[in-house]
Amino acid sequence: MPSAESSGDIKIVSIQLQQRREQGSAVCEPAKPLSNKFTIFTSAFFHTIDPTTSINYQLPYSFGPFLLGIPRRLGTNEALDAAADALIEAYRQFCSKDVTHVEVAIRKHTHAINALRHCLDDPVKAHSSETLAAIMVLQILQVRSMFGVVGALLILTQALDHDAFGVDHAAGAVQILKARGCAGASSPFEAELLASMRGPIIVKAIYNPDIDLTDEQWNDLARPLGRTTGSKEEIIVQSLARAPHLMSRIMKVRQGFLRNTSLEELTEETLSLRATFAEGLQGIYELMVQVDSAPSAHRYILHAHYARIYAFSLAAGIIINCIIEDLVCETSEYHEQSAYYANEIIRMTEVLRPYRPIGTLVVGFCLGMAFIGAPDAATRERLNELYKDYQQDFKGPKYPAPVTMEYLKSNTTFTRALQARGYGNAVGGQAVDEICLRAMM
Repeated sequence: MPSAESSGDIKIVSIQLQQRREQGSAVCEPAKPLSNKFTIFTSAFFHTIDPTTSINYQLPYSFGPFLLGIPRRLGTNEALDAAADALIEAYRQFCSKDVTHVEVAIRKHTHAINALRHCLDDPVKAHSSETLAAIMVLQILQVRSMFGVVGALLILTQALDHDAFGVDHAAGAVQILKARGCAGASSPFEAELLASMRGPIIVKAIYNPDIDLTDEQWNDLARPLGRTTGSKEEIIVQSLARAPHLMSRIMKVRQGFLRNTSLEELTEETLSLRATFAEGLQGIYELMVQVDSAPSAHRYILHAHYARIYAFSLAAGIIINCIIEDLVCETSEYHEQSAYYANEIIRMTEVLRPYRPIGTLVVGFCLGMAFIGAPDAATRERLNELYKDYQQDFKGPKYPAPVTMEYLKSNTTFTRALQARGYGNAVGGQAVDEICLRAMM
């Protein structure tokens, strides 16, 4: 029976939070002297990030324990204050299903983006941990169209700053990290922040060519402080972290911009990556099964954790297979494995159902990747049904995604994989449009 200690390699966020609660230090106190207005603000934020909330609605569990370090930094950075205020309102409206004052959430979100822009113009504030935290909070607000709130306003008003809401905050965070360095952290708060940022950045980089780091920078980002090198969880993260750079290098070799590397070398590197990834995937699956069969006070938390990591890993496996399919002639083995991964993702949507809505945010990404790996029309139809079902957790129309359809369609890694599965011969075909859109959700 693995636990946060006995597994020796994975830190389970909610167990850490429970330990902090037992020690009476679950959330840090604010640094700024309290006033009536500030007390109300910080109290509201405490409530929003409350680590005693169930996994279904708990923000630190789904987005990272760095949120617990924000209260003591409130009042020190205008971008962080504004982002925290916007999160409070969006979370309140989401939990209460109250959309009668949706314009308030939008106004606060817009103010947070403007405050961030102001901080980024300041060379000192731009590289601070607080500004990075503000970017991460804004990234949370973009998830599923601000929990459905942002999208709903598009029907109510035309005054929305579409450019502001089209910002890819993950790309902005990467630019800051490249300027200040990806390795190391100046404080425990920053270490937790970097650990929480890596997932969104890696996933966004699959679609966004502006997020371009070297292998060394990717490894630095994927290896937060305090994690044991070689853990099954880290094998998955580092494997996926190498995927965007591999895709970029393959494209550059084909375009003649990278002459010191051959496609044969990249093929060998990708096959080696797949073998390492397979080891991590099997390890995660075994840990999930052990947790599922052994009762424990932490079973619910551990089961949710490993089930989400396993589903995410399956999606990562489809991406890695797509890269290989883009490099080799005989692809049947990778088709079959991706089909298996897609069907496993379908199974995992049922396993993860008890943790809806916020506890299953990863499912949207997994279903998108499963569409790419789906072997037939029946599987795609089932995925479509599941996608619509999970979308009900976050009602409200979408605003335009920051990822461009043109880039995704122009990336041969995905379009060749899609065409090989019967999505049509034209890269710009309607079927490819549809599948690429779902993969971006």
